[in-house]
Amino acid sequence: MATFELIPDLTLNGSIAIVGSGSHLLNHEDGEIIDSFDHVVRFNRAPTSDYGKYVGSKTTVRVVNQHVFGCVEHKGWETEGQSKDFIKHQENQIIIMQGPDVDPKSGEFWANRHETIHKTSNPYKVAFSKLKDEFPADVHPSVGISFIWLCVKNGLTPCLFGFDDAIGAHHYWEDKQSVTGGCHDFRIERDLIEQWTYEGKIKHRLDVVANPTKEHAIQFHEDDRAQRLLNVFPSINGQINVSYVNSIDHVVAWHKHNVQTDYWTCVKGSIKVGLASPTGDNDNPYEVKWEYLSDKNFKVLEIPPGIYHGYKAIEPGSILLYYLTEKYDPQDELRAQVGEFGEDWKAEDK
Repeated sequence: MATFELIPDLTLNGSIAIVGSGSHLLNHEDGEIIDSFDHVVRFNRAPTSDYGKYVGSKTTVRVVNQHVFGCVEHKGWETEGQSKDFIKHQENQIIIMQGPDVDPKSGEFWANRHETIHKTSNPYKVAFSKLKDEFPADVHPSVGISFIWLCVKNGLTPCLFGFDDAIGAHHYWEDKQSVTGGCHDFRIERDLIEQWTYEGKIKHRLDVVANPTKEHAIQFHEDDRAQRLLNVFPSINGQINVSYVNSIDHVVAWHKHNVQTDYWTCVKGSIKVGLASPTGDNDNPYEVKWEYLSDKNFKVLEIPPGIYHGYKAIEPGSILLYYLTEKYDPQDELRAQVGEFGEDWKAEDK
């Protein structure tokens, strides 16, 4: 997880693809590879419709200048085929406005952000002056190089697509021979990208095309009872979780599922598992049985739908590994309180 120093409320987890706007993107059908990243970053009004097989269809972060953010025309920045209201239609995205902090227009655009940004998207702002202080005096950084720098500064290693043709290229969606940098010096930006590449701070498409491995963030949850890794392998059907159980004084119970089946095994220590099965008897509707899992006698316990289940560690530091046939769905979880079935979790005196 990375928190951005200049955007303190923004955190990003997992792998990041940063997709530029260079026309050489159309030379490679990298859409599926780009979409496989946890986050896909695009800039200004760069479209995905009609270009999905080349640039992908997924967008989680969009970094824009103040004019795109404010949905206004910008002389000299006309974007062929793209409406000035483009940003209004971008749903479920992080929208980062890069703009001058002393420009009244920038403040006006930010104040009206809820009118120009789709209600499902989250707006953020980074002041241009703070970014410019980090670049050579003769560099007016584009939104592209600015966000790459933000990633590098905060310890992220993004993978770049569409930045290998920064000089003399045109946007992939425009029918032009070339596009000038305007106030940007793309030669200096290219040199910065080459420097960060040499230092191992950024990757490029060939790094993932030649070696198509990737990293996934793992969800982590911690409380007084245990530390848990959740959905360890997100691409598989179902879900694999791992619980490192600290306390032998707490009981984690009860719940059952209507659809999901659980498979539990103890890979370290010992776990006492409670199972409450329906009996069909109105006077005694559930019968509680006990199972024991440990690293002294490895086995897998299958818990089908309809069976209330819970556990208690017998040894501190016990590790429970469990596979769920479904991704976590709170609607498929019915809970009951400890003691609901008259059970006693304490060790039996004999």
